[in-house]
Amino acid sequence: MEEDIVIWINTFGNQNLNYTVENLKRATCNIKGKIYVVISWGNPPFNVLERLLEFENEVKKLFKIIPLLLPKWGSPKQRDITLRYILRKFPRVKYIIHMEDDVIVEDPCWLDSIVRIMNTVDKDIALLGLEPASIHCINLVGRLYPDSNKKLVIGFVPACGLYIIRAGVLRELIFKGLGTYSPFMYFFWEDKEFSLKLWLMGYKTASYRGLTYTHLGSTSKSRPIHRRYTRYLGPILATLINMPLHLAIPVVLVRLLYTFLSAIRNNELLLFYRANYFLLKELKHIWVHRLYRRKIFRDYSALKAYISLCFHI
Repeated sequence: MEEDIVIWINTFGNQNLNYTVENLKRATCNIKGKIYVVISWGNPPFNVLERLLEFENEVKKLFKIIPLLLPKWGSPKQRDITLRYILRKFPRVKYIIHMEDDVIVEDPCWLDSIVRIMNTVDKDIALLGLEPASIHCINLVGRLYPDSNKKLVIGFVPACGLYIIRAGVLRELIFKGLGTYSPFMYFFWEDKEFSLKLWLMGYKTASYRGLTYTHLGSTSKSRPIHRRYTRYLGPILATLINMPLHLAIPVVLVRLLYTFLSAIRNNELLLFYRANYFLLKELKHIWVHRLYRRKIFRDYSALKAYISLCFHI
């Protein structure tokens, strides 16, 4: 029985889908089985139906288009709801390919390439992304792995940009009550927190650098200033909920110092205070969530490869 593949386009507001159209036209040359495209559109514009029709006319000969229009829920909740929708609507789906509206893949048959790799790598590699692999310093600032000739590198890869993930892994996360993206992250670090969750469940993520890939990052850079406090909130929230105490305590202390100095430098002390006020106010709920996850996570040893003692400001 042939299994389905779903390409999930993640967009928000009045974003342009021109890059997405060109990526889809170059996506596949010869993949067996059905390929569907789900467009998850959060807070869509008033002319969304007209724009969806234009989009469908561009690619309908290649894929079946399924729109999913959602309210203004925030990035992680939109992603979590979309993944649950895909798993329910396509019970035979094997792989889900996530693609944001601001990425460019220049190679022809790029979908064939990443599906072929996922079919050949070890089953414990749950996610293969086109973003570079990294380690994180104790202040939770990412540092790329040294350049090498390898196209495929196992390491920490954020679940953003363009990636392919095994649907069976997502079903396991949902069945165990962990979900996919954590809605409480709201914005910033939701992609890294999701990848961290995979590692703590005993899976791995990998980066594939064999394609000509660009992530413009236009969506995240256009955030209004009143939401930028999440830059100070996300990493610490992810640490408190997921990491064992012997790592969480030093990481939180160092991260607080790092973000305090960054807030002074960027004249954003009010945002820094707002983020930490939220943490103190919700500490009871954070701790309850943490206790639940510690009963489920299987492999805290993965954090040895995730956190390095390097520190820089």
